[in-house]
Amino acid sequence: WNSEYELSLGLYDTVCEALFVIGDWEKLLSNIQEPLRMARCFADKLNTYHTLVRYLKATGDLRGAIEKCKHVVSELGDDFPDQIDEALFREETRRVEQLLKDKSEAELISLPKMTDERKIASMQFLNHALSSAFAAEPMLAPILTCRMVSLSVECGVCEISATAFAGYGSWLVSAYKSDFEGGYRMGHVAIELKNRLRYEEGIPRIHAIVYGFINIWKTPFQASLPKHLEAYDAGNFSGDVEFTLSNLYMHGVNSLYGCGDNLRDVDSTTRVFIRRCKQSGQSFLGKFICVIHEVALKLMGSSEKSYASFYDTTEERMFIDGREQSNISLCRFILFKRKYVAFFLGQMHAAADFFELGLSFPIGGNGRLVNIIVGVFIDGLIAFYYARKRRSDENRWTEIGNGVLALMEVWAKEGSDWNFSNKLFLLQAECFFLRGDERAALQKYNASIKSAQDHRFIHEEGLAHERLASFHDHYGRRSEALICFNAAKRCYEHWGAQAVVQRVERTIAKLQR
Repeated sequence: WNSEYELSLGLYDTVCEALFVIGDWEKLLSNIQEPLRMARCFADKLNTYHTLVRYLKATGDLRGAIEKCKHVVSELGDDFPDQIDEALFREETRRVEQLLKDKSEAELISLPKMTDERKIASMQFLNHALSSAFAAEPMLAPILTCRMVSLSVECGVCEISATAFAGYGSWLVSAYKSDFEGGYRMGHVAIELKNRLRYEEGIPRIHAIVYGFINIWKTPFQASLPKHLEAYDAGNFSGDVEFTLSNLYMHGVNSLYGCGDNLRDVDSTTRVFIRRCKQSGQSFLGKFICVIHEVALKLMGSSEKSYASFYDTTEERMFIDGREQSNISLCRFILFKRKYVAFFLGQMHAAADFFELGLSFPIGGNGRLVNIIVGVFIDGLIAFYYARKRRSDENRWTEIGNGVLALMEVWAKEGSDWNFSNKLFLLQAECFFLRGDERAALQKYNASIKSAQDHRFIHEEGLAHERLASFHDHYGRRSEALICFNAAKRCYEHWGAQAVVQRVERTIAKLQR
């Protein structure tokens, strides 16, 4: 260190980076403190902090990662928010809205380049904190995004600015704004800025945000799948392990919940995805993908436990760990998985219970993946089902169902008709069923079936057939009900959901007695 300082620093940086990429955490931790201790100035510590923060994220210590980023950004002379509240949230978002108010896409894409090295470093660590905050501190994530956009507009753009504009786009399409056009515009700015700056290393990160959070509101779900695989391939060259594998997770979410791909295919691809996470030591993402895999196994009727197969753990243990580590995103994802499986297996009481539990894990101002969209749709169907039970809580369930219906009307009108029309028609049918308007309900059931067929959502086509069957059965039209239940069964068979098929077969057998 005394005679060959630059060489020593470079060697330690290279060794730590290599150990991170291969996921050798024991050796990484034994080496990473040395350059932090021996560096002559804070700037020389930045590469080591870069690796340390990524290690903390990979192993699930999200709050630890945020704290390290906060320390670095503060040392660089920039402000990192301490107290997160609604007042700060509104202040930050209003400030960015004013900065962007009169700027065209072309003006944003052609902003001058950032030259201050300390500002560039701040952008990098705000970006690191952003991905951790998404899972652990939902209110912090959009504030960090706004800080990054502000720095880009006021101090010039760097490579991370493309991620900042993408992140801002994902906030615009969030529940706080639902500005799908504005979000889509920011996604385009991000892609074009990435091209202008030749930021090929940013493809995994930018694709994850643009195609995972933004474009799903404006383009068919199916269109995002190849983009995530493209980002994975690009990431294997760039070394962005975290977001390379994040694209596999997003591919799995969309393939299963959004597109309704054959469950046997989901089973085989998620096995590959989990193994790749394990090879890279990315247990945080690997366990998320295990949740997806577990849904496929449950619906297929398999007794295999993905968590035990890959991580020698259980879903309940993962949920408890997630709650203890304030990993709101993981807890919410597991509860949605339980609700979704219970719903399709006809366990409506359990589905309602998981809906209630999920209310304790809000998404805040974060972007919404496909599973959040589908989750809202399922919530509406659960609500109308229970409203028809005419129990003491009928008004509450009716209000929830109508709220979801109103939301879906907005999504179908201002977002993608391809993705939302079949869902809207089915919710409308259930609402008319509740009101006793048989003619209107029948029309909407059939419209939902046709839309799901046209847009290749076989799982939701089966669901629409099944709901229509229950509608006919309610009014004593047994033969029509049997026709629809058999149509639902064929769709579920095509989906590969053998457990759901068996449930429908039991219902058919009862009707045929």
